[in-house]
Amino acid sequence: MTHNQTLAALDRFEATIGQLSLTYPHEVDFWPAFATYANELEATSPLDFRDYVRDSIVRMLRKIGRLPATN
Repeated sequence: MTHNQTLAALDRFEATIGQLSLTYPHEVDFWPAFATYANELEATSPLDFRDYVRDSIVRMLRKIGRLPATN
């Protein structure tokens, strides 16, 4: 994917991650569903953009309460 395609994919992911969390409220169900998409998104993003993708995904997880906030 190009950088612009990756940014668009991140936007789509952010728009659906809340629903994913509601669909799979239990950790055991949420993480496999989440990982499938997140791993594909990271793997298809440009190499020089992967840190940004990873950081964006972590921010999304913190926003929906799936990871603790940092100080």
